[in-house]
Amino acid sequence: MEYCFSANVSLAEQSAFRTTDLYVICTSYFPTTCNGNDTLNWTTESQLILNTTAVDTAEWSVLSGSFIATGGEEYITIGDFNGPASADTIYVGPSSFPSQQATYYVDKLELRTCESAVGEYSAGALEVAYDARAGLLAITTPSKEQLENIALVDMAGRAVVSMSNSSSPTQLNVAALPRGVYVVRAEASGTRLSRRVVLY
Repeated sequence: MEYCFSANVSLAEQSAFRTTDLYVICTSYFPTTCNGNDTLNWTTESQLILNTTAVDTAEWSVLSGSFIATGGEEYITIGDFNGPASADTIYVGPSSFPSQQATYYVDKLELRTCESAVGEYSAGALEVAYDARAGLLAITTPSKEQLENIALVDMAGRAVVSMSNSSSPTQLNVAALPRGVYVVRAEASGTRLSRRVVLY
């Protein structure tokens, strides 16, 4: 079964670094780090890789994606998993912490079957028009509500294009993106909306 995951992520003000990715791993067992030894395979076993290069301290970023569950998953663990020596990080400034590290706030974490998400949101579904020649996605709602936290997410869970808010309709430039299946995610009047789109 396919599951849709989303979370609001913000970089902590006191964070000295920002990672380029956060990994999401869903397991049937309670995870243990065992001094970091168990996390060595988590980067390849993770169901989702969330791109955090655009996450900052100014506002929440919606990171999301979908994956096929194998069955029996009970726990969700989010982190870098690479360890301090091999993590891909970006220096953003001095830290007030004793050790310099990347620290994130995570809020509004949601995991549900994609089928139930589509059913729940069908009455207020996003309307997406793709202009392949211009490389633009026009996004709106039937009632032309203002959209917030708009993101185009690839199947690896990376937000490849995003913006905080926009008047209706919203236009995203997707000309530079590779062909494939993506998910448009946005919020309107506190309701989370999503729709798949194929770029060709």
